[in-house]
Amino acid sequence: TVTRGDLGLDLSTITSVLRYHHVSQRAHGLAGHLAFEVSGEAEDMTMVLLVQAMRFIAGHELVHHAFGHTTTDRHQEYQADAGAHMTLVRMGETGPRKATSASVLALWGGLVAVLAVHSAEKALFIRCGASHPPALDRVHVLLAQVDQNVRRSAEVFLRPLLTATDAAAVFAEGAEVFDSSRVLSSPMISSPLSASYLRSVEILDAAMCCPPERLVAGMSQGSVDGLGEGARLASAGRAAEAQHRWGVRDDVVRRLVDPL
Repeated sequence: TVTRGDLGLDLSTITSVLRYHHVSQRAHGLAGHLAFEVSGEAEDMTMVLLVQAMRFIAGHELVHHAFGHTTTDRHQEYQADAGAHMTLVRMGETGPRKATSASVLALWGGLVAVLAVHSAEKALFIRCGASHPPALDRVHVLLAQVDQNVRRSAEVFLRPLLTATDAAAVFAEGAEVFDSSRVLSSPMISSPLSASYLRSVEILDAAMCCPPERLVAGMSQGSVDGLGEGARLASAGRAAEAQHRWGVRDDVVRRLVDPL
């Protein structure tokens, strides 16, 4: 559900929910409950896309097993994506939908799944390209495998969704930070979390978007021993030294700074 009108949701709402998830993951390693409240066609389409995305993920892994993949490389990942997409198409063709509609929904499901990976790669420091191709490369390969009509329908869906996922993953000056007031006033979002908690997420988001020098200055004013010095080391690219100064265990530091 990516556009206002036909499917009921707007890009700002999607960006807010994704942004909340990313900020919470970066700050706490988990996210509290925050959900869409949608109805009618938007609710139906949301469920269809969720099911299709889950089937794509399961199909991707099953293709690895079917082909006997024991290691991961780009060719095998593209092969698993293609097999998962074709499986969804075949499943759709056995139902009441026409072949074109089944192919479009299969591709949409795959795009939702891969764009979730793309958003995490950008926002959460996931090691993109280490064993799997970057998510956007996977998107382009998927699009290249379908006919022009299906691709055109997918691109109409993809453009606004990609805009929202990209906006939610940028942590720099000028980024569209999480807006707690939008969440609290939106009839499409529900959460048991308090207004003060949501506001704290907004403050954390704004802090993460500050220039490094401002963050270093702010941390240097604290009373915690080594906090400011560690911040200066981190800002200079000396990650291992910074974490040692902050008291992180040696084995944890080795895992965190491992370039592979």
